[in-house]
Amino acid sequence: MKKISTRIVSLALALLLLVQIVPTALAYGNHSDWAQPELEEMEEKGLFPSTFESADMTVKISRLELCQMAVVAYKKITGRDVTARKTNYFKDTKDADVCIAYELGIVSGYEDSTFRPNRQLTREELFTMVYNLFRSVGWTEDEIQELFASFRDCKKVSNWATDATKIMLEIGVTQGTGNNQIDPAGNTTVEQALTMFLRAYNYYIDWITFSNAGTGVLPEEPPTLETHFYSNVSDWAEESVNKMEALELVPERLNGADLTRSITREEMCEIAMLSYVKITGDDMASTTNYFKDTTNPNINTAFEKLIVSGYEDGTFRPQKNITREEFFRIIYNLLAAVGWEKYDNTYELFAQFKDSGKISKWAKTAAKVMIELEVTKGDGVNLLPGGTATREEAALMFYRGYKYIELWYSEHPLDPDSYPGTPHIVSPTAEKIVALAYQQLGKPYVWGATGPNSFDCSGLTYWLYKQYGYTLNRVANDQWRNGVQVSKQNMLPGDLMFFVGSSGSNYITHVGIYVGDGMFIHAANSKLGVIKASINDPWVLSHFYGARRIIY
Repeated sequence: MKKISTRIVSLALALLLLVQIVPTALAYGNHSDWAQPELEEMEEKGLFPSTFESADMTVKISRLELCQMAVVAYKKITGRDVTARKTNYFKDTKDADVCIAYELGIVSGYEDSTFRPNRQLTREELFTMVYNLFRSVGWTEDEIQELFASFRDCKKVSNWATDATKIMLEIGVTQGTGNNQIDPAGNTTVEQALTMFLRAYNYYIDWITFSNAGTGVLPEEPPTLETHFYSNVSDWAEESVNKMEALELVPERLNGADLTRSITREEMCEIAMLSYVKITGDDMASTTNYFKDTTNPNINTAFEKLIVSGYEDGTFRPQKNITREEFFRIIYNLLAAVGWEKYDNTYELFAQFKDSGKISKWAKTAAKVMIELEVTKGDGVNLLPGGTATREEAALMFYRGYKYIELWYSEHPLDPDSYPGTPHIVSPTAEKIVALAYQQLGKPYVWGATGPNSFDCSGLTYWLYKQYGYTLNRVANDQWRNGVQVSKQNMLPGDLMFFVGSSGSNYITHVGIYVGDGMFIHAANSKLGVIKASINDPWVLSHFYGARRIIY
């Protein structure tokens, strides 16, 4: 009996020793040998979601699973047991972790209001979600190295994922997939995702402890979608407002605002500029003040980008409530500002609205495009062009427009070597066209004439360019569609200058050709004919709409 007891004790000691040597039962199932150290570290640090227990680590990770991982990490980092405020954001899931991640700005859904939780996560989605997670707990990273450009497929990374991918490469979360490729659209296994996630987590912990920006402790309230507190918002609008928040497209001035109130011209302008910067990465703010009643750099920059315009008296009227047709035009102008050119005159849906004939001429094309892109559906019967839009209505419509613009721009980015703001050398052909323009000085103005003995304003520019093989649209408003937009300060000889009939209008009624030294030539009117004038003439300053470069 004594021998048996000794054996039992010996066996117990052996088992205890074995337990001490061998890790506790792993919380996951099938996995690769290379991944075991990282998986064990995830467990030790309390970052392993309970839903991963006994899971196969070699299968592709889903959008839902990454949300679960992100929420566990958020709770671990902050010590907060967060819960979802709502669970009806998406048609296809009420999962609490998905809703929490959405509220924190870590993830977003699709335009059809689905989340697609079981969809396999792409690598660029993983980079973005990890990046968003650590930004939600106060992490910032200002320096972006040149690693991104060294990968052969860097241009395949979606515009919305570029910053996150650059950061993930910089801090060593990913080194690509081999063969010098990022493979942004490729999928990743659970264990691969966990490994990259762990690298980002460790980097963050080092950053918060040792960085100059950190103090070793988290901010008291990490930024979430509640960064902007609204005094009033309708239930139907919460989803679109949350989406705008997640995209960081809500200006600070709306903090505490009643979203059921009408949106102002200044507020709409700031939303448009936040969108322009987010889409293009061009954050150069204007240093020029164009209006008597505002010095807001967002308004001035939007004016330079031809996204907004002012009034004849030199004011912008920032606190004036924006009309729906002005709203349509601003989104349309934002499209144009990022290079979009789609001019189709067969908009059948437009005529179905009873009040389509009430839309101002300068807003008609914009309204047609907004209907086509489903930015607006009116009230089902009318477009109500002269009515105002509430802030929450604007958020809903603007979000629809933004998603289209973002997608389009990701496939058609601006060429920095040929777009506004880039210094250019005047082309020899443009110099010849300018010289030809000087030869037309003194010729009579005749409405509808296209030369060579007389001209109207657009007839002159049409004829000048036609002599050198360039066919422009015939009338001034349509010539605005030719070439590429350039800012006033970047005009070169040969660029066309466009003018509206009244300040505040968006319909172009006049055009001339810039000839350098602050002067332009145009067929002015039946009294003056073709003349040379200063770009600083009071009429020019109050009616100038923008400039286009035909030869670039």
